[in-house]
Amino acid sequence: MTTTSICCNPDRDGLVYCRELSDAGGRLYCGDEEVYVTPECRGVTDFLLADRALWQAGRIRINRADIRIKRAPIIGVPFAQALTAALSSGGKPQKSLFQVPDWTRYKGKAVVATLLAHTKEQGSFLEFEAWQFLDISDETFYVHAQIDKSLSFVLHVDAATQLHTAQERQRIAANGERIKGKQYTKHFRLDGQLSISVAENLMNLFFPAQPLTREFLNAIGVA
Repeated sequence: MTTTSICCNPDRDGLVYCRELSDAGGRLYCGDEEVYVTPECRGVTDFLLADRALWQAGRIRINRADIRIKRAPIIGVPFAQALTAALSSGGKPQKSLFQVPDWTRYKGKAVVATLLAHTKEQGSFLEFEAWQFLDISDETFYVHAQIDKSLSFVLHVDAATQLHTAQERQRIAANGERIKGKQYTKHFRLDGQLSISVAENLMNLFFPAQPLTREFLNAIGVA
């Protein structure tokens, strides 16, 4: 995949500062060249564009081509549950696994996502990590955040996709161990004093799983 435009300066993760891009009529430009965000962070990009301060602070991955990925419907537990559990831990180390009840009924109808969240104290902040594993794919969606010990704001948040083997997933689930998988690709990053709600929105927009609403069940023929 060809990434970034020659007129933008990517960081070591291949991300460009949003402030280097211009928005015109719903299209993004780097200089005079139109560029496109990766499919994984389209929702994140729209969210950042709606807030000038966030846009100025953000970094995203861009492509020269408009690449689109068609995925089967993905169901999972809402990410907010994992973040709520982390914030309610009071800073104590915590590892939580979230899965849709009776998830086997949906196999063959939709991709089922398992969410693993891990929280630990790290110096002056709490480190929060979450992995979303898909049942029929090696692809893993991963977010990392640094939360101030006051639990009132987030200092940093970034997100990536990668491929993990079954053995690597077992190690991550058992120990909350961070393992850099194959085809590791970071998609966005923000640093600063972000509100908890902003960080939660960014992570929700990145993770592809959808909650089990009545409309969703009807769409996949399980209701």
